[in-house]
Amino acid sequence: ALQDLKAEHATLLGLIHGLITAVQKRRAGADLRSLGQQLQQQLAAHEAKETTIFVDSIWTDCGTGD
Repeated sequence: ALQDLKAEHATLLGLIHGLITAVQKRRAGADLRSLGQQLQQQLAAHEAKETTIFVDSIWTDCGTGD
């Protein structure tokens, strides 16, 4: 799971690079909006996966406190 998250970083950086390139080329607002929304959705999904792994590791390492 951690390797998959690490690999996703390259995808996210690619989206960020695409958005920066679009801004530099002054593309139409719809293109920028679409790229921004795609990046936001991917980041949210990625952060949710990271949070799940982090919380699971705490429960696994520390137990439930029973």
